[in-house]
Amino acid sequence: DVYKRQVLSGNPAIETLIDKAGIGHGLSKAPIHRDLVCGHPDAIGNNALHATVQHITRWQVSEFFRELGATRIIFPRDMTLKEMARMTSALPDLEFEAFVLNDGCVFEEGVCHSIHLPGPMGGAICMDNYRYQYVRDDAAQLTDQEQQALEHNDSRYAQWLWYRFGCGFSVTEAGYPYGPCGICALPRLNQPNFVSVKIAGRDAPLERKQKSVELVRKVLDRIGSGAAEAEVMDFAQGIRGDRELCSQGKMCYYPEVVTRPRLATGSGVIARG
Repeated sequence: DVYKRQVLSGNPAIETLIDKAGIGHGLSKAPIHRDLVCGHPDAIGNNALHATVQHITRWQVSEFFRELGATRIIFPRDMTLKEMARMTSALPDLEFEAFVLNDGCVFEEGVCHSIHLPGPMGGAICMDNYRYQYVRDDAAQLTDQEQQALEHNDSRYAQWLWYRFGCGFSVTEAGYPYGPCGICALPRLNQPNFVSVKIAGRDAPLERKQKSVELVRKVLDRIGSGAAEAEVMDFAQGIRGDRELCSQGKMCYYPEVVTRPRLATGSGVIARG
């Protein structure tokens, strides 16, 4: 709490709007949409309701929304498979959906502290497209050691953002997207009340969306063919042609399923944790 960022300059739109950015979304602010995938159709005829920003991470909250008529829960990013399993076990009558590819949100759905702008206007504020400096609350001069520590922290944060935002929104030669990925965890998501997996791509070009679906479809087909979990993981982690990214775990939605290479297959696949 000793340090704070002081914005120096950047996109004028960001400077104008940064103080107006929302600090979160409460239940009363949740946008409700008709004809989408969640809700209780009996409550409003043949239409369904979809609340998009609830950030449900506990089974008690899921139970609360079930009492309100919810029939499907979409897990937020950054939940572990064990956390999901506790919720699905506690509420076997609900449907569940989990992220498996693309777009690792910095603040996560219902706790978003950002505002999204078009690219020419600076993009999402969470991408930190502005210049700043650090100052001490007591107005004292930063020491060299403090400055170096802050610069190191910013460097590591910038690296995290780079992975979070699709490794610079890059793709393989075959067009498959880099970035947040959980396809090698699909065997563990292959449970009765996991009815869907989520591929993020709202603002992506059509080709990226197509390749994203193709990537997930290939892994699901392996599961559907009866392949063992280790074989599916081997295929999933090799499909981009860069296993080192998987070994680092920096792109993983579910890093707990990977460790260092040690499978008996000798393929170099990252083993189950």
